[in-house]
Amino acid sequence: MRRPPLAALAATLLALALALAIALAGWPGRALADGDPASDVLTETPVYFPADAGIPATKQVQLLKLVREAAGRGYPLRVALIAHRSDLGSIGVLWRKPNVYSGFLGTELSLIFHGTLLVVMPDGYGIDVIGEPGAAAKTQAAAKPLIGLAPPGGGGAALADSAITAVRGVTGAAGIQLTVPSATVTAAGPSGGVDVIAWAVLAAGIVVLAAAWTASVRARPVRRGVASVSDGS
Repeated sequence: MRRPPLAALAATLLALALALAIALAGWPGRALADGDPASDVLTETPVYFPADAGIPATKQVQLLKLVREAAGRGYPLRVALIAHRSDLGSIGVLWRKPNVYSGFLGTELSLIFHGTLLVVMPDGYGIDVIGEPGAAAKTQAAAKPLIGLAPPGGGGAALADSAITAVRGVTGAAGIQLTVPSATVTAAGPSGGVDVIAWAVLAAGIVVLAAAWTASVRARPVRRGVASVSDGS
């Protein structure tokens, strides 16, 4: 028997929706595999958190709130947490060189961001002031509060705690006193992204599947009825 036109259309839409959801879900990993991931992420959000670093969601929320508060008080910041060599993508040679990497990353971000860039690695910190008059002198001044800080060491929680301490030290040296905010995690998590879109598309695909199934169920009894009448005539 031929499939009803509505069911055929619904099945086609379902296939397209699922294919799109799969493509979107895989897109971030493919896109960030080229170059250093932080340079891509920091164009959209003020903090880069490595996906596999085990940074607690509460720590992510606190750091994001702190950085956004600093920006609201006239001190724009970008922060990159680098937990492993792989977090640097194709420039792994800069692993454990936070000062060198901050200069490299600052150059990449200079077209879209003017302010202070902080890099936090297990062995120390790097800082760069981007796109401001007297940037070199400002970078040296911003680096002073970091000189006495202990290296973060390993572990996602330690990396985030050290980043929070470093942000407060840098902003404090500029006359902006920040208090560590509360850590309330919403159901959506500390940050959004393409994954939200992928889930939305997947949900739409499920709706289309339900429509296709309903159309097929409604069409089948009618066909059986017609066959039955034909057989009895």
